[in-house]
Amino acid sequence: MTIQAASLFYGITIGVAILAVLASFFQRAGKTQRFLLMLAFFVLMLAIGRWMYVNSDGLSSILTARKIINFTGCWFWFFIFLFIAEYTRYRIHRTTLIISVLLCTYNSVITFLLHIKGVFYTDYSYELKGNLPYFAKGAYTLPAYPYFFAEYAFLFSALFLIIIFMVKFHKVRTQINVLTTLMIAVPSVAYIVEFIMKPEVSIVPIASAISVILMAITVKVSQAYDMETIVKDIAVEAQDAVVILVSDSRYFIAANEKAFSLLPELKSAVPWMVLSDISERVAGFFEKKDDEFAINQRIYAPQFRNIEDNKHPIDALWLLDVTERSRHQQLMATYRQDLETEVSIKTESLMKTEARLAETLTQTVTALMSMVDAKDRYTSGHSFRVALYAKEISRRLGKSKAEQDTIYVTSLLHDVGKIHVPDEIINKPGKLTKDEFEQMKLHPITGYIMLSSITSIPAVLTGARWHHERYDGRGYPDGLLKDDIPEIARIIAVADSYDAMSSRRSYRAVLPQATVRREIEANRGAQFDPKIADVMLSMIDEDKYYEMRQHDDDMIGEVLILNDSSNKDRMYDMMREDKKFSVREIWSISELYEIESSKYSRTALIIDMDSNPGIRIRDIRERCPMLSIICVTGDHSFSAFQSCIENGADNCLIRPFLKDSLIESVAVILHKSASHLSWTKGNVSAWSLGWM
Repeated sequence: MTIQAASLFYGITIGVAILAVLASFFQRAGKTQRFLLMLAFFVLMLAIGRWMYVNSDGLSSILTARKIINFTGCWFWFFIFLFIAEYTRYRIHRTTLIISVLLCTYNSVITFLLHIKGVFYTDYSYELKGNLPYFAKGAYTLPAYPYFFAEYAFLFSALFLIIIFMVKFHKVRTQINVLTTLMIAVPSVAYIVEFIMKPEVSIVPIASAISVILMAITVKVSQAYDMETIVKDIAVEAQDAVVILVSDSRYFIAANEKAFSLLPELKSAVPWMVLSDISERVAGFFEKKDDEFAINQRIYAPQFRNIEDNKHPIDALWLLDVTERSRHQQLMATYRQDLETEVSIKTESLMKTEARLAETLTQTVTALMSMVDAKDRYTSGHSFRVALYAKEISRRLGKSKAEQDTIYVTSLLHDVGKIHVPDEIINKPGKLTKDEFEQMKLHPITGYIMLSSITSIPAVLTGARWHHERYDGRGYPDGLLKDDIPEIARIIAVADSYDAMSSRRSYRAVLPQATVRREIEANRGAQFDPKIADVMLSMIDEDKYYEMRQHDDDMIGEVLILNDSSNKDRMYDMMREDKKFSVREIWSISELYEIESSKYSRTALIIDMDSNPGIRIRDIRERCPMLSIICVTGDHSFSAFQSCIENGADNCLIRPFLKDSLIESVAVILHKSASHLSWTKGNVSAWSLGWM
């Protein structure tokens, strides 16, 4: 054979090897694909090495080609073994794996030192054999024998696993059996033929490339790894449930780890094996779809879902552990007549206790939030708006309901550290000095410390501490960079900055929407995570009428003053100039009842008790539960104060009082009401957050 013909042959081999790489690349990601890619890579190297061999023009070039050929040989059969083990579900012992890697590594070192005479060969030379270059070598040295031991050990181990597989699972579809046989037989036969006949050109590279292509086709046809991926995807939803996939109601496809643990007979199953051949018990699950099953003294209820992958009809079976529910039902059925009343009382008591605990936790969050918003008079509702934006961003990022709820609550509390920042800095109507800004920069760490006792939602600590970090690492307090910043903090950072620009300040009005958008886009990848910034930009683009902002009418709320008749300290005069409230006087309770009930959550009623001694606060509270009520009286007795509070008032002010005392009381109470409303609008529950 001429050099040109041999070179053309190996060129074709390189092309087939590239096809093998592509066939492996387009498999679904996982262990199987990684092994296929490595095999295809080594086959391509082997083909290139053989092409270099026939085109070598001296000892140096043929040595290089020989090193490449030997190097690929020691690793190729190792990855054949790994692939076959994965395909046949054979678990390689960790010690065996470590020894194999060390052996291949040793062989790689010996291969790269083969140019040193006495390391791999006793002698070698460059010759021409016929028309082709030939690497004439002497005897193998003792250090070279592990190389051949490894090749044959991996080859025969792979053959052994395939033979066991074929014997044990001969009833699997014929098409899969044929492909399984060919994918190991083709390179093995080529290797043995070449060893015996020693042809002028090596057929091992092209046989190996064809074998890798057959492996990719086998995996694709058997759907082995594709189905495992589906199991992993849906098992996230199933959590601790048993998940089994079956095709055409009779062929086993795959199962999750919980299934293998609970049903040991599945460990011997392979894709497309007839279900009844694996286990009559498992086959029965699919025949009696509505029955509950007892396994290992636990009771499981089946649930089914029909899915489709590559046009194969797939039945997905969940086995949910309902032992406790079944035991409870049995207990209730047995003792219902005697214990129905007692159980009912205990159940109601437990539900009330849980409800009280959930409400307490809710009140804690809303109280902290109202304290923060009450500090900053110009950004009323800031925490609520940030929470809404952050929750919407997380929804668009594909987060679960529980994750969205966590982000919402975390956003409500992200600025809690501002409670310790002096009011004159929070509400300063101009740019902060360097020292003032340094004090402001302490609020993330302060918030982190304040919230550290909330162990039920660890994310609130993350949001409080790192929501001022920048994607480029120039943020504070810790200067975290890119993905080192927790994702929840990166989401809040975008939402927080957006609301800062779309809210009023003492020194400016709400910025135009176009300006806000330019700022978000300009800081994409610098201040903000690009992916999260892109979501915010899409939200802005969809907000055609600029609804996502602090509106000019976003006051803290409306204040109604009933019979404000005291000449000395008229409350209307004290409050009418404050821009935080809409203030008006009413002259009868009937005017209050004419207001739309949905507005009560942002309304405070101040009652001059001295002028209205016959007013029943309890009646107003029962009719308007969301209304904030403040009583004002000149009676300095504790009983008068206690009576107001016990009947449903939120606060009671005793004359004489300062203007600031009245305004602060109204502001805090309305902020508290707004915070509770924010929680309600967020559709968040203590159960979804994992509190209960």
